[in-house]
Amino acid sequence: MVIEQNGWGQMAKKYSIYKHLGMKIRVFDKGWSMGISSSERRQIIKKDRARTIILFERDYRNQKTVSLSTRFLYHDPEVTFKKASSGWSEYLSRRKTKIKDLSFHWDQSVLDSMVGQRQLQSLHITNLPATADLSSLALLPNLRELEIGSIKKGASLDALSQLSTLRKLKLNFRHADLDLGWIAGLTNLKSLELGELSPGFSGKIILPDINFLKPLKELVELKLFAIVPEGKNYSVLAELPNLQDVSYWWLKGQTPSVEELALSSEGLRKVAERKRLADLQRRDPEFYQWKKIK
Repeated sequence: MVIEQNGWGQMAKKYSIYKHLGMKIRVFDKGWSMGISSSERRQIIKKDRARTIILFERDYRNQKTVSLSTRFLYHDPEVTFKKASSGWSEYLSRRKTKIKDLSFHWDQSVLDSMVGQRQLQSLHITNLPATADLSSLALLPNLRELEIGSIKKGASLDALSQLSTLRKLKLNFRHADLDLGWIAGLTNLKSLELGELSPGFSGKIILPDINFLKPLKELVELKLFAIVPEGKNYSVLAELPNLQDVSYWWLKGQTPSVEELALSSEGLRKVAERKRLADLQRRDPEFYQWKKIK
């Protein structure tokens, strides 16, 4: 997992803390990652330009990976998001494309226009409002990966229970009233990420329980960011034998303990090892004495 943040600030100071959670931190300065070469920067720009679509008639060249945006490629003051999204939905509803991986900022008309894009395999949506209707996603038979970022309070995701083809699901939210019980029906999931990953969020998302994970026996990757079950009961994790990559908030007094859970899967064993190393690191008197970065 890579956390990207503009500026050094507290992010550099938190490096050790995030590292023992199994994450990597890439700190950006003036929009660029420190330490990458000019050629690498040019490659990043080239890749972004190739996948960004502002106007389909002008920018689409049968790319398989596409990001719908009103920025980056060129500046056109006449192209507002409203005008652009109208053009996107019209194009996608009347033409077949070769797009397999699509990213866009939430717009209901754009989502509804995708029913004819049956070849879509991966979808990334940001800023999901409470009024969103996701039912049209059930008409995408080849959808394997779904990422929804910035889910607003009051949004309903129940329609996603119909997506039996999903292998990877990522939901970004920071409120505890989001119903997640429907996830139990997605028994083909291999990877699941839930919660709030932003380093600026220091709260907890306290859920009644995480028992909706129990039927997901095929899970290999599980990330629970800022999510804490009431009573600190993590026993359901012991019933997921195929876990290889796990991140969750281990807590004092949790049941079972991190060490007890380590006996259940390779992923939970790695968590226990990270905790052991983190505990050793915290005993170092200099751990909390942050040094000035030159």
